[in-house]
Amino acid sequence: LFLGIEEESEPDVSSMRKMRMASASFRGKIKGHKELEELIASESNAKQAWKEYLKCAEKVGECQRTYAETLRSSQARRRLENLSHISDIATNRCKQLSSAIKDKRQFYETLLTKERIVDTFKRDRVRQDKQLLQLESLRKHRQSLNRNTQDMDSKIEILKNEIDVTKIQMGAIVAEINSAIDSQLKVVYGQYLCEQKLIFNTMAVADSLMELYLRTDDEMYVIQAQTALTEGDASEQAQTIRRASMSSSLLSQTPSEAPPAYTLTSVS
Repeated sequence: LFLGIEEESEPDVSSMRKMRMASASFRGKIKGHKELEELIASESNAKQAWKEYLKCAEKVGECQRTYAETLRSSQARRRLENLSHISDIATNRCKQLSSAIKDKRQFYETLLTKERIVDTFKRDRVRQDKQLLQLESLRKHRQSLNRNTQDMDSKIEILKNEIDVTKIQMGAIVAEINSAIDSQLKVVYGQYLCEQKLIFNTMAVADSLMELYLRTDDEMYVIQAQTALTEGDASEQAQTIRRASMSSSLLSQTPSEAPPAYTLTSVS
């Protein structure tokens, strides 16, 4: 506020908003929100850890293929190559979760930016109230001396207009924060959980199919595992697993040994 301004002007909220928001965001960084900052850091660490895991999984698949070339048994070599192939497809499928993790972090970063803007507006309000008290005190002093207070009246009016603008802008940001927490939080987490469930369910189906492949050496299961991972719809493959499990269960119920022969006992 420039107290030397004599001319009264009507503030334009819409034209001032962008400039004041940028200034408030910059100045608001001097005060942090510890819990929210720690949450953002944890989300960043989770995303980085997920990327590192996928990177290591890719390396494992590469090493598997290299090792398979050294095996004497063609059957064992084929098994390891198939396992490596499905592992690579699964790793690529899991990369889609990285985007959902990033969206969560960016949601909290947006909240933090808005919270810092609110902090700046609160500090502005403290400063404005202090200036208003000083101006009103000075005006009363001039009135007691029967001096002209027209310039002081103008400055007080300008300051009150600035206070009104600050209140409007701070209220708008607070409303945006509340709306984001009430609605956007559900959307962001809903998308993340849906993507996570879809990926992990598909992975579970592919793993089960590869288990059947290792038991039977039937490469039909490898093809089905690949289809489940690439298409994302594992319902048909899940039916295959259930049928195979039922067959395995029936086989396991077959008696492993015949009952003892019946012998007639003599009665004395």
